Amino acid sequence: MPHMNVLDLSVFPCMSRRHSAMERKQKGKHVLSENEIWETALEVWEKLQSSKIASAYVQAYRIAGKVIEAEGDNAFLGVGGTHHVGIRKYFYPTIKGLARKDGIHMPAPLPAAAAELAL
Repeated sequence: MPHMNVLDLSVFPCMSRRHSAMERKQKGKHVLSENEIWETALEVWEKLQSSKIASAYVQAYRIAGKVIEAEGDNAFLGVGGTHHVGIRKYFYPTIKGLARKDGIHMPAPLPAAAAELAL
């Protein structure tokens, strides 16, 4: 299920679109050299906002819920395979990732070892 992998779900498609746009801007319809491809990919990665990566995790979590509801089926994706889960409706981007629009703060889960110590 590629829609459950945060990189395949959101990060790689975003980077691909941005890389292609930068490539067209640099060379038009000409192919970049190997070094230019790597330099452009690095630039795209360095400019990738934390909110884009955070959004992928929220999407994957919500899609997992839909898969569970559908008892493992992915028919909820529809004919076109779309998987909108309302990220922009409920979250806004920040420098560190995403914040809920309703103001509720949900800290990241503790690592397993720290969670055991908290008991």
